[in-house]
Amino acid sequence: MFSKFYLSKCFNKGFKAALAFFILNIAYLAGVIYLVFFREPLFEKYKLIVAIFTTAVVIADSLYLFYVLYKLLQEKYKLKMFLHKTAAESDVLKRKLFEITKKEYKKFPNGKKTKIVEIAYFDMITGLPNKLQLEIFFDKLRKDVPSHFNEIAVVVVDIENLSEFEMVNFYSLSNVILKDIGYKLKNGLPEKSFVAKIEENKFAILFYDYGCRDLLLQYIKVIEEIIDGRWYLVGEELELKSIVGVAFYPNDGNSIHEVLKSATKALEQARIRDDKKVHFTSEEENSKFSFCISVSKELKKAVLKKNFLLVYQPLVDLKKHKVAGAEVFLRWINPQKGIISAKEFISIAQKEGMIPEIEEWVLDTVAQDMEDFEKTCTEDFFISLNVSFLDSYVVERIFSNKVFTYCDKYNDMMVFEISQQDIDANLSECLKVAEEVKQKGFRIIVDDWCSDNIAIDTIRYFPVDAVKVDNKCIESAVFDKSIGTIVKGVVDIAHALKIKVIAEGVETPFHYKIAKDLGCDLAQGFLFSKPLFRSEFLEFYRRHENQLMVL
Repeated sequence: MFSKFYLSKCFNKGFKAALAFFILNIAYLAGVIYLVFFREPLFEKYKLIVAIFTTAVVIADSLYLFYVLYKLLQEKYKLKMFLHKTAAESDVLKRKLFEITKKEYKKFPNGKKTKIVEIAYFDMITGLPNKLQLEIFFDKLRKDVPSHFNEIAVVVVDIENLSEFEMVNFYSLSNVILKDIGYKLKNGLPEKSFVAKIEENKFAILFYDYGCRDLLLQYIKVIEEIIDGRWYLVGEELELKSIVGVAFYPNDGNSIHEVLKSATKALEQARIRDDKKVHFTSEEENSKFSFCISVSKELKKAVLKKNFLLVYQPLVDLKKHKVAGAEVFLRWINPQKGIISAKEFISIAQKEGMIPEIEEWVLDTVAQDMEDFEKTCTEDFFISLNVSFLDSYVVERIFSNKVFTYCDKYNDMMVFEISQQDIDANLSECLKVAEEVKQKGFRIIVDDWCSDNIAIDTIRYFPVDAVKVDNKCIESAVFDKSIGTIVKGVVDIAHALKIKVIAEGVETPFHYKIAKDLGCDLAQGFLFSKPLFRSEFLEFYRRHENQLMVL
């Protein structure tokens, strides 16, 4: 391309003019130097003429430079207008092509795509939809906002250093990589997403009806896992990194072009930052994403080093006024932030797949503590441990533990607690796990059974021994007599099915009185005690073993 430019008439004409001016300037400068140093008398005689000529040369040079600058600006303006005209003509041609291929495109879902449809709507390298098809899909999709879902996330992904390899005879290899990445993105992301290749090394992905933005962060992580890392092709090793910009419709634009522009701006912000390669248009989302990444990194270290501890909160028998059991809570020992509650990090641990390792440590630690509880506490004392019944391998982890293999020894003391949310999410899977746990002789408690709603089907079909009612439900029963009647009736139904009812979050004597009036069997909360370390709990138990709780 450059060799053609050097041989063009435009270049030759400009080069000759510049060379002529250069030779004239050098010749004139040489003449002035000769007069000044070798012909001083002659210079003194004609110095006025020399000054006039010097001024004329400077003016001529300035005029020539001004002329060159003018011509350059003129050519730039012509080029700009030409590009605008070309873009407009391209848009017209694109629309004409859209009209021409409209009939073919309608045939596409039921038959083989034709060549004209392939050229118009698909990227030739990856086979993915192109920008035009992305625009068409987006226009169809936004009709469902906000009737079916609130927003559409537009994620623009650039492969940072793939172009560097293209400059060193890696062009064919880069096409192979792009094709592989396109295939993995299309098959590795959820069904409610749309993957398109919009530029040389850029992909655009639409996510819709994804529920919450926490889940969107998981999808972005999947994108990074697909692209980031070492790629090996034909004996060559390539290190690829993704840069991601995220924008949302309708917050960041009313059309695909506006939202793509916002996402691209976010991508450029991510490019110039060293600490992270994902950027949102919203600062709140950026802060949230940064927090998740930092917590995730620290949590991975904590899992490796086992930087956790267990605390036990007493469960009090409301009829005997004695400590009947304890619920186990997990705490993370963070060197910078101190002791952190599981509520603050357990969702991130679930997303990162750390739950099996954490749960294994919890089971091992509880198993070690069981001997101390067995020595100190009465035979009817029990320990309640939260586990996820959505994980089909949880039973295997529980009973592969060296202590829990002796089920007959600990099945009366150990109780496993499951969340009502897990049951609502997948009843059949939870029921399958629950039946295996019950076959081993262990009891089951359902947490959050009576919170926002009362899950009657749980006590009807699920093999449950006890259910938990939180303080919100208890307070509602006080301020609304109809709710109080319903809750009292449901508690009576649970008792008729030989299911115990536990009142959670009992923090005041007022809560305690209501829990008793509703007929709850057990209660837990800060009114009795905060969660305690093992040694503190055992001391608490000894102190209240044979006397009433002071309320």
